[in-house]
Amino acid sequence: MAGELLRLIATHPRFELAAVMSDSQPGEPLAAAFPHLGSAYPDERFKSQAQVQELVSEARECAVFSAAPHGVSATLIDALLTTAERAGTRPRLVDVSADFRYATAQAYAAVYRHAHAAPARLAQFTCALPEHLRELPTAHVGHPGCFATAILLASVPLLAGGLVTHRRCS
Repeated sequence: MAGELLRLIATHPRFELAAVMSDSQPGEPLAAAFPHLGSAYPDERFKSQAQVQELVSEARECAVFSAAPHGVSATLIDALLTTAERAGTRPRLVDVSADFRYATAQAYAAVYRHAHAAPARLAQFTCALPEHLRELPTAHVGHPGCFATAILLASVPLLAGGLVTHRRCS
């Protein structure tokens, strides 16, 4: 997932990559882990969590994309947002793991069979594809997952265009 996310950022007209975090490989070339991105990021090296937190705490505006694994992402995001809050910065965050997909810690635990690592943060995330919302009700986004995304990408334009109607099942 991280490689695909980096590929999309490399070709995006408005995003500029500031850092890629890896706790296990700080200082190592990004291209060593993602050879297909060598031409897009020839000089980029992985940064530590502390380095990324410093960048976010100094940035007036920034977007953070987290591609950490399920069960790991919430702790990293909580630490990053805590650092940003202390510094008075307000990053926008998109998490592609399942950690911010559920509205409650109980719903998360029922599916993943372990406690959520940052339950106080859940209310700060909307699980959605933001492109399909008129207005995002929270500062951060939890990605709905691969299957849900495929369904949304196919059905939302049809619904929005009035090409199909929806009916509640009883």
